[in-house]
Amino acid sequence: MTTIEQLKKEADKALTLKKLAEVQGKNSKEYQEAKANCDRKFIALRKAQGKTSAKMAGNKLIKQATVKNSFIKK
Repeated sequence: MTTIEQLKKEADKALTLKKLAEVQGKNSKEYQEAKANCDRKFIALRKAQGKTSAKMAGNKLIKQATVKNSFIKK
């Protein structure tokens, strides 16, 4: 199995765990940890596929989080 295939499996598993943790509520500690882990797995997968640099993917996630937080604060 290639590295990309392994990363795909890990990313799918992380996404499944994130969806399971979402049942407990998006503010729960388990969900936040699962979401962060999922994001890291997908960044690693995208980097391995050469579709984007890890920094760009990370910046995109930071922008999404910033936009979400700005809506929450209002």
